[in-house]
Amino acid sequence: MAPPQNIITNHIERVPLSLQPVYKALRSMARKTMPGSHEVLYHNVLGYSLTGASWDRICYIAHQPKGYINFGFFFGADLPDPAGLIQGEGKRMRHVKIYTLEQAKDPGLTALAKAAWKKAEKDIAEWRQSLKRKK
Repeated sequence: MAPPQNIITNHIERVPLSLQPVYKALRSMARKTMPGSHEVLYHNVLGYSLTGASWDRICYIAHQPKGYINFGFFFGADLPDPAGLIQGEGKRMRHVKIYTLEQAKDPGLTALAKAAWKKAEKDIAEWRQSLKRKK
């Protein structure tokens, strides 16, 4: 279930004023790029979930105290990234650091979000299967 709109609005208002346009642009891109996704606010991070459950998130937007916003991918390790935007070395998670509105509007970032959404069902199914094997 999506959080009420006022909760998301209040969350965005707590982002520093200089980064709010960047955050809003990323949110707009995510909503357009991932049709049918569910917005989830979990641990003060706005995420985009396949099912509405916080553990089924595909992407997230997280303000960082050092003055940028991470647009992250829970299953980003195998995303095609011809523009070289992705950072991180985790087993499956990756992110892109966004400092400016221009970076938020980068077509390469949109392509990454589209690719992540396209493989979302497969990624979630495989991840859930791996959790069952660990039990």
